[in-house]
Amino acid sequence: MVELYDLDTEQTLLGTMLKGPKIVPTVLDALDQEAFWLPSHVLLYRKIGELSLAGVTADPITLADAMTPSELESLPGGRLYLHTLYDYPGLVTNWPEYARIISEKHRRRQLAQASKEIAGLAQSADIDQAEIRALELVQSLKTGRGSDRLESPAATAVCFEDLENRRIGANKGLPLPPEWPTLRKTIEQLERGTLTIVGARPGVGKTMWALQLQAFLCDQGFRVLYVSRELTVVRLVRRHIVREGAQMAALRCGHLSPEDERARRAYIDRQANWQVLYDNRSSTVAEIRWEA
Repeated sequence: MVELYDLDTEQTLLGTMLKGPKIVPTVLDALDQEAFWLPSHVLLYRKIGELSLAGVTADPITLADAMTPSELESLPGGRLYLHTLYDYPGLVTNWPEYARIISEKHRRRQLAQASKEIAGLAQSADIDQAEIRALELVQSLKTGRGSDRLESPAATAVCFEDLENRRIGANKGLPLPPEWPTLRKTIEQLERGTLTIVGARPGVGKTMWALQLQAFLCDQGFRVLYVSRELTVVRLVRRHIVREGAQMAALRCGHLSPEDERARRAYIDRQANWQVLYDNRSSTVAEIRWEA
């Protein structure tokens, strides 16, 4: 029987990250923390990532200093476990193989969990909803692991399966604001799991377009991460208030007219239930992933 976890490899990878700090950003970009089986390893992986984002090299001393007493007590053997990991045998150059093994074990656990849930769906009273949920589970297992070497019949079958998922709502995309009728008619929605790039000359309105989409999605209950390498959080929020009717010049100087004040209050009310994180610090995929 194939084991669904490999503690030895998890310990080896964490140890190589402590011994080889230069590989940490690359490892973080290649492996999600959920791939680790032991909760304490998830914690340590996250802490190493947080130290890396702060520009601090993770070693047993700095890692222990970044953890709370309760977090240290949760480790097998406490603080000494960090030194055990550091001394664990393993080559820094072999980290891709360690990450592959951990990722594969995680996929096997996901498959086992999905199989168990799908088997239970057979007893569901609502068979239509059960089928939708089963398709969602299957789709989640296949995400990111599609093949680009399919013969025509297989490729056609994959396409038709995707069409069926969309028909029953199992592969629903992100909606677009009703104020964009032409774009809604052209693409209807943003596909999940894809990268959409919007390009235009400076000053055309790309930022306002993105903020309008962010506001609309937040109004619909979606969680949004807004990453900007150009504007500060203050300048981003100003633009939201301008969209509610305020004058940018008034917001810059601080002298608000009654109309500007109404716009400010309208924005406060609108964003009260938003789930949005503005990030103008992250500069790499790994950093953005940790923020998300």
